[in-house]
Amino acid sequence: MENEKKKQVKIKMKQINPDQIKNPDLVKALEMLKENKTPQTEGAMIVELQKAQLLSPVILSGSKDNVQIKFVLINTKDGRSFFPVFTDNEEARKLNMPLDGEKPAPHQYMIRTITDYKPMFTDPNNQAVGVVVNPMGANIVIPKQLILKLAEMKEAKAKEEKAVKDGAIPAGVSLTFSEPRIYPTALVNAVHDKCEELKDVKRVWFKQLMVGMALSFALIVETDGTNDAASFEAIKEAAIPHAKDVPVMVMKYSEELEKHAVKGSVPLFDSELGL
Repeated sequence: MENEKKKQVKIKMKQINPDQIKNPDLVKALEMLKENKTPQTEGAMIVELQKAQLLSPVILSGSKDNVQIKFVLINTKDGRSFFPVFTDNEEARKLNMPLDGEKPAPHQYMIRTITDYKPMFTDPNNQAVGVVVNPMGANIVIPKQLILKLAEMKEAKAKEEKAVKDGAIPAGVSLTFSEPRIYPTALVNAVHDKCEELKDVKRVWFKQLMVGMALSFALIVETDGTNDAASFEAIKEAAIPHAKDVPVMVMKYSEELEKHAVKGSVPLFDSELGL
């Protein structure tokens, strides 16, 4: 049995080839969970699920500037409804349902992450109780409550990261700044050369940063405030190729970071001293 969820939105559409979507790590985690359901296999699956880009079957109609989207729902024998999602096109092809009349509709998909479903589950008109991953394969149900919890955690993390980038240290977040154990000379040189081009940048400090147990490089940037977003992005782009897969965080200088991170430190770039 099948039903449809219809939603009208204005959205910029981008054509994708479903064969481009692959989630081998999630597929493996789903298989392990199916074979042996334990807290460990559940946790491993959730970790991979949060990283995945998933295929969500839809029917699109309307004009370019006013696209009507029908999200497909699967109904179970006991009357519950779920949004189906797929790890790859091979799994998606298994769900060959008559989506539009008597004949199967052309396969169309949107790429969704699991937390992209939050607005649908907070819609009072929505009757779905969860998402089912690969319904014709592993058939793993992700309940609505878990999706909302994952979305809440993602939003909280993004909020913390933004606060840190803006030079604030959120309450309850453990940040530890130190000098890098191995000094990435190429990264420092690239950032220095880029800062010489950026007229709004005054000083930049380079630190190793631990957020909890996660390691990253921190570039603490003091500017005149005229073009922060563009300058921060330019500095990050200069640093990343030389970071050797260590995440790079560009942070706005603040009095709080002066106290916790850069007090007494020599900046890698200082426009007044010509360093």
